[in-house]
Amino acid sequence: MSEQSLLMARLATLEAEAAIRRLVSDYLHLCENLTSDEVAQEVGRLFTADAQWLGTGPLYAATLGSHCGRQAITAMMAGYACDPPHFVINVHFLTAEFISVLSADSAAGRWKMCQLAALSDNSASAKAAELFINFRREEGRWLISHFSTRNLFSRPLDYLHAPLA
Repeated sequence: MSEQSLLMARLATLEAEAAIRRLVSDYLHLCENLTSDEVAQEVGRLFTADAQWLGTGPLYAATLGSHCGRQAITAMMAGYACDPPHFVINVHFLTAEFISVLSADSAAGRWKMCQLAALSDNSASAKAAELFINFRREEGRWLISHFSTRNLFSRPLDYLHAPLA
């Protein structure tokens, strides 16, 4: 392989990784703002038509379940867009990123995620999870083809906002 070909392959890998980071960021941003069916539809458009979304492990398998296909994933997300909103505050932080571009049209990644949330029932929680996500490039666009989340810990919080000292 020529030096130019190697450079082009490396550039394609870097561009794929950057696009995947933006896709995951868009997904979490939309999840933090699930206020309407339109937002749920936007989330759904980030997935392939045959995608799977899975809660795994003892807690998330029971509470989040398994959703197969873009329509089922969109419907699950729409369930959080209620009045009053399910989430009053919902923030995600990602770390320990690993992205592997497997081919021009296939990639996989894993992250550790921290979620801080306040719910409309006045409860609040801090959660950590591990995300495993597979991606497929379709029509020049990276999409999520398989998403799984496994709870690492969940802790209730007495309050999310501390009074000013």
